[in-house]
Amino acid sequence: MPGGHGKVRVDVTDVGDACVLTLDGALDATTYILIRDAIVKAALNEPRVLVVDVTQLTVREGPAWAVFTSARWQIAEWPNVPIGLACAHAQGRNALVRNGIARHVPVYPTREAAPTELSADGQR
Repeated sequence: MPGGHGKVRVDVTDVGDACVLTLDGALDATTYILIRDAIVKAALNEPRVLVVDVTQLTVREGPAWAVFTSARWQIAEWPNVPIGLACAHAQGRNALVRNGIARHVPVYPTREAAPTELSADGQR
């Protein structure tokens, strides 16, 4: 389900029983709701785990990263799908930690490792 809203593209791929959202573009005030809603919509299909790959995402304002905790809180009660973020570069992972996102949503260096580790953590 490729989709876009001008400055961001959201691609959804099923990898086994995991769902991977790949975000490409800018996360800002104009795309925040689109990204949050895409995460919630993917979770409603109740995959075993949901991985959001933010490697290609550009975030100019640190507080915008909160979209991921916002989405997590929305799906916490139901469908309570474990969600993790994948970012291949240290700059993005550091921004997620610095902005407090990693306290609520685990961050992984690869999207391949995330489903296994999310399942092992028993976060459901």
